[in-house]
Amino acid sequence: MWEHKNNIKFVSSVFIVLSFVISLLLQKLPLTNVIGYEFSIISAFYLFIFVGIVTLLFAKNEDADTLSFFTLLKKHKLFYLLITTLPFLISFFNTLLFSVCPVWQGIAFYFVITFISVSFSFLLAITIAKLFLRFRISIFISIFILLCLGPVIELYSNPQVYFYNPIIGFFPGNIYDEDISISTNLIIYRLLNLTFLTIILLSIKNIKNRVNYYRQFVIIISIVLSVGFSLLKPLLGFATTDYILINKLGGKLSTENFNIIYPKNTDEKFVDLLGLHHEYYFELLSDKLEFKPDKKITAYIFENDEQKRKLFGAGAADVAKPWLNQIYIELNSFDKSLKHELVHVYFAEVGTTPFKIAESFNPAMIEGVAVAFEDNYNDNDPHYIAALAKNFKYNVSIKKLFSGFNFFSGLSSIAYIYSGSFIKYLAEKYGSEKISKLYSDINFQKYYGKSIEQLETEYWKFIDSLDYEFNEHKANLYFGRKPLLKRVCPRYTANQLKNAWQFYNNKDYKTAEAEFSKLLKLTESYSALLGKVYSLRKLNKNEEALTELNSQIDKYLKTSYLYNIELVLADTYLQADNELKSDSLLTLIKNQSPSKNHYFAALNRQVLLNQDVEIAKSYISSDAETKWEILSELNRDTLYLESFLSMINLIGGDEDKYNELSKILNNNFTVNNENEAFLAFKFSKTALRFSKFLTAQRWAAAAVKYAPKRFSTIYKENLRTINWIVNNRDSVKKYFRLSNND
Repeated sequence: MWEHKNNIKFVSSVFIVLSFVISLLLQKLPLTNVIGYEFSIISAFYLFIFVGIVTLLFAKNEDADTLSFFTLLKKHKLFYLLITTLPFLISFFNTLLFSVCPVWQGIAFYFVITFISVSFSFLLAITIAKLFLRFRISIFISIFILLCLGPVIELYSNPQVYFYNPIIGFFPGNIYDEDISISTNLIIYRLLNLTFLTIILLSIKNIKNRVNYYRQFVIIISIVLSVGFSLLKPLLGFATTDYILINKLGGKLSTENFNIIYPKNTDEKFVDLLGLHHEYYFELLSDKLEFKPDKKITAYIFENDEQKRKLFGAGAADVAKPWLNQIYIELNSFDKSLKHELVHVYFAEVGTTPFKIAESFNPAMIEGVAVAFEDNYNDNDPHYIAALAKNFKYNVSIKKLFSGFNFFSGLSSIAYIYSGSFIKYLAEKYGSEKISKLYSDINFQKYYGKSIEQLETEYWKFIDSLDYEFNEHKANLYFGRKPLLKRVCPRYTANQLKNAWQFYNNKDYKTAEAEFSKLLKLTESYSALLGKVYSLRKLNKNEEALTELNSQIDKYLKTSYLYNIELVLADTYLQADNELKSDSLLTLIKNQSPSKNHYFAALNRQVLLNQDVEIAKSYISSDAETKWEILSELNRDTLYLESFLSMINLIGGDEDKYNELSKILNNNFTVNNENEAFLAFKFSKTALRFSKFLTAQRWAAAAVKYAPKRFSTIYKENLRTINWIVNNRDSVKKYFRLSNND
């Protein structure tokens, strides 16, 4: 007995030391070096194991008939106090002393996630000790494994990337989402976890001498309740199934090769357009790749990112699950990501692993093929963006990029563009058939007769040979960002930004300004800076807004945010009656020309400024509807192409606005240069969204004629898409079947 007690004491001491060491190590890693969500879920995971095992060892010295959690807590309070509070205190004081991040949100995460996980493990161990005479630790480990397998099964089988789990509470998904807070759903789920075990414990509290039939009854009931709860999770909002998604979204379009589930309030013409785009990309990819999926693809189209976050789990990113033959995208941006996600599903036909993806889960190969065969990176040729990156020394090793998980070690934009451009180069030079073989067996020597080092050398020579004009401001726009792991307090910042913008949108500008100011003391948040400036302008504090912008702008040099800040600074100078300074900044932005959007935004403001200063001021401070009225009036008698991109962006889903702009263009606009080609390209895409196919075709063709080299493939693909829809829409729509869940 003495030896047994010493062994228990030794094991409990080892676990306390281990928790201490692990907590210290976590302080050295990004994201876990402050008390917050990441630290809490990792602590919950290992403490769940430690507490459960030691509790079962403690229970060996107790009479099972009289065993209670009060007894164990009283006898071993030092262990439970240390094992629970040591990680918390280490992270708390490390955050307090060496970080600018506030601790209150982290404390809440630790309580709701870690503390409740420890409590759940403690109650589970006592329940096992009361119900079983032998193999207690083995039973505990088995239950732990089952609890870990549950989310794996959910993620594999269901249309979701998030999960709720008793061990770590909640996981937002495999797509990193900074905006995670303690939701009502999470609190309810954690309370249900504890309530379940408490009820079981109370039901066996007075078991004497292991009454066999009663013990068996409780075990069976526990299993039934556990399975029942798992089955009810979708109805309770803790999981998502196809049935839930279909009913929540409400609309369904069946085509020859797709089942498209969409928000039921979507305009019927737009639904037809969705179907036509899906079928076009199906034919295009089938021809390019020379293989196709052997069954219908399901596409879930969400109304907005909030709905997608709630039902699916990844609000900020569109996703594919190749093994389920499903894609998940947002309605308003479907044309930007549909083809990319479909490529993922196509490559499931040649994929490996149970997830039907690239060998060894290689992320560079998985995303590389999608970028390559999408062949459109933010309306640019992937080779152009890769050449731009290389020209301005945003270099990577292709060999390293395709090794292990190095894809995630730097900026995601760099990894995506180089992996995509490299795969595109291989497909163009050696054919797409070898890519499909390489996907499931990443052996470059085997399929190309050359090592990856040799192919990399070839690729760089190809990139260097491309005759593009480069602009360092474009490079800053695409690549001048901090990787996630280098951001300060990402969870806290995202949560507080959301709250601050809610105050702003509710017109509580004073509170919004105060909240944005707090954030700017902690982190160089671009969104917080703009929020503070906008709030100050609404409060008629233009000089304060100018002071804030001028004091902060140098922090954003060589970043993607600089050019929007310059534009806001120009607007603020105008609001403060300094027209000359405003005009000077707008000229600077035109000369920098980081993108066509920035170029035309500056031009539009200069036109308004030259026409009437007061109208220009009104435009800056107005809502979208008033902005449209101002630009519409501007173009009533004289054509100002400088304002057209702004008008296109203001159309939204308003067909009357589209018709008004279309009439102006048809009467006055011809394409004669690169900038006008860009406007024609943008308007053709807008016309297509309103199913004005012939108008879209006309302007797409005009854009191709004057396309610069870096846009040539993009403009041609746009025209090819429209031509296919014009020529095939009637025959393709014969297979369309609409249904709604009312």
